[in-house]
Amino acid sequence: MFRRLKNVSADPPVEPGRRLRPAVSMDGTSATRAVANGSGVAERERIGFKLAYKLALVFLVVAAALTWVALEYRQLNAEQSRARVRALAAEEFDENAKQAYVAFLDARRIEKELPLYRIAISIDEHEVVMRDLIGRLGTLTASAPNQRVRERIESLVVEIERYQALMRTFGERWMDIAVAADGGLLVALRNARVDLAARLMEADQLSTADAEGVGRGETKGSAVIGAVWGALDDVLQQLLIDLRDVHLHETELQQAMRERSRALRAALSVAGISEVRLRSVRQSLDRVETVFTRLLEAASLARSVEWQMLEQVQTIAPAFDNLRSLVAADRRTETGRLEHAIAQSTHLFIGVLVSAGILIALALIALGLGVLRPIAAINATVQRVARGDYAARTGLRSSDELGRLGRGFDRLLDERVASLARAQEDNTRLNESVIALLESVAKISRKDLSVRVPVREDITGPIADSLNLLNRETSKVLAEVTGIARNLAGTSSRIQQRADAVSQLASREKQSVEQTARRLSDAAAALVAIAKLAQDCNSAAEQAVRTTEAAQLSVAQTSNGIDGLRETINETSKRIKRLGERSQEIGEVVNVIRDIADRTHGLALNASMQAAAAGESGRGLAVVAEEVQRLAESARASTTQVAALVHNIQAETADAVLTMNEVVSQVVNGTQLADRAGQDMHNSRRSTDVLTRLVQSIARLSRAQAEGARALVGGARAIREGAIQTSERLSEQADESQALVSQSRALLEAVGEFKLAEPRRLAGPALGSVPNASPDRQRAVSA
Repeated sequence: MFRRLKNVSADPPVEPGRRLRPAVSMDGTSATRAVANGSGVAERERIGFKLAYKLALVFLVVAAALTWVALEYRQLNAEQSRARVRALAAEEFDENAKQAYVAFLDARRIEKELPLYRIAISIDEHEVVMRDLIGRLGTLTASAPNQRVRERIESLVVEIERYQALMRTFGERWMDIAVAADGGLLVALRNARVDLAARLMEADQLSTADAEGVGRGETKGSAVIGAVWGALDDVLQQLLIDLRDVHLHETELQQAMRERSRALRAALSVAGISEVRLRSVRQSLDRVETVFTRLLEAASLARSVEWQMLEQVQTIAPAFDNLRSLVAADRRTETGRLEHAIAQSTHLFIGVLVSAGILIALALIALGLGVLRPIAAINATVQRVARGDYAARTGLRSSDELGRLGRGFDRLLDERVASLARAQEDNTRLNESVIALLESVAKISRKDLSVRVPVREDITGPIADSLNLLNRETSKVLAEVTGIARNLAGTSSRIQQRADAVSQLASREKQSVEQTARRLSDAAAALVAIAKLAQDCNSAAEQAVRTTEAAQLSVAQTSNGIDGLRETINETSKRIKRLGERSQEIGEVVNVIRDIADRTHGLALNASMQAAAAGESGRGLAVVAEEVQRLAESARASTTQVAALVHNIQAETADAVLTMNEVVSQVVNGTQLADRAGQDMHNSRRSTDVLTRLVQSIARLSRAQAEGARALVGGARAIREGAIQTSERLSEQADESQALVSQSRALLEAVGEFKLAEPRRLAGPALGSVPNASPDRQRAVSA
């Protein structure tokens, strides 16, 4: 088969009327091609550098252009990165400047809200804020964008340090006034005031209860002293209240203090106070005047420091504004410069990119003129050949690789055209064989197995042989299946008839058992009557003898009928088992058919592969192989259906055998019960004979006889139930036999769809035939 496949060409058919060159022998063509290949290698070694040089030149131009673009793009990214870094640094510097100004405002807030009662804590807080401010200014100095900004920051730091020194002096002044080690001038003034008031009360002999009133100038000794003291105390209270703003009315307070002191001294001189007490009051008044003067001087000094601080603040605030303005101006200048540099880099990058594109385009144009044009000519020639124009040629005459390729392609076309003439004749013969094979396959697909495919000396020969082998073997197997199915149908019919006969016999036996049961019930009633009526024992005993004999006869008949029924059921079970064996033989035949279908499917698949390898000329063979494959799949599907039917028959047969076994077991039980009932009847008869001779013993034994009668009734009822169950089992067996007959008919109908060949045509030997059927299968077919 493979030798025939090699002779078929895969070339497409030649257009009618086209002249073809003479074919060249395979050996000569191979030798010519080998020489051409050798010379082609040598020429490629000599001229191969031309195309490689062109490609290398284009590659170098593209690489240089891309490298240029990459360098310019890197420069542009570097400029943008520097711009982003400087912008971030400027933003960070501006933020630090804002934070420094906020710290300065916080220090001003602490300075303005400086309370006398917690002045030490407030001064410490101001010192912490100032240290933070100076630290931030140091950070600004380190990150200054240029020298001019750095100098501005350094001058601002100097002003801040001067402000910090003034704040320290201002705090020390107020510390002396409010929280000195000896209590401060405020405490000294309060103590001197209290001491003066106490001495005045002591001088005027004031009571302890009026001590608070003395503080208000309400003395009892002298109304003038009290009034003067009240005016002096008002001046002291005014000083304590307006201590932070004492500079506003410092002169008025000094003048009022001198006037109040002279008035108090004058009032004391005329009050008539003793010299000792007058001297102590004057000393206390001198201390009040001294402390008052010192307090005014200290407050004036603190206020002068505060004025200096205000002047310093007026210098620092504009310095902050100038610094921020200078930074903003520098930032705008730097931003403009960077934007200009980025714009220049962008323009340069665009120019480089356009120049690189122009260079690459020129290189590609040069490459296209030298490479793409010959490739286009070769491609056009290939397209024309694909459309059937075998006169097309490339016509390339250049000395480079593409020219050699075009000339080699032209020589290849000349050689291929020469081989098309041979392929056309082979394809014609192959088409005729394929058409005949398709017609035969179409008939076989219609289940006509009597068709014989003609065998020819070409690639279709092995397929025709395989199809003929498949038809012969399938016809044999289906003939055997038909015979077995007919035998199975006959056996099923006979089994059904015997099952009907057994069912009728069981029905009659059931009626007999029912009659026997009724008679046993009558006998039991009679025995009970004997127990009650001992005087009528003789007549009842005779009647009981007759009844017992009839019952014994019925029981014997029932036992014999059940034995016959058991034999019939055993025979039926054997036949059903033989039917199962026949079904197994059918399964073996179906397996053989399935193996043949698998082999046919494999041959069809092999033919499809060969047709695919043959190309266009094997397309018809591929169609035939596909039809054969579908036929094999159809045969395999039919064998699957037959196998399913056989499996169902085997299952029904197995169920029937089980049912028969159960019926046999129940019949055996019924036979034992009938034998036991016969034995009981025999005993009853002997008892009845004794009864007739011994009338006196009837009364004593009547109760025992009644119990025996009840046992007989129970046995009769058991026999009746066994007969009913036997009838039910026989009915089930009849249904299963009917189903078996239906399955056999279905099998015959399924096999009858195939049209088989005549027996004499099946007798001949065939290539690749399967082994002969077994003797059992032949006997089944003959039956």
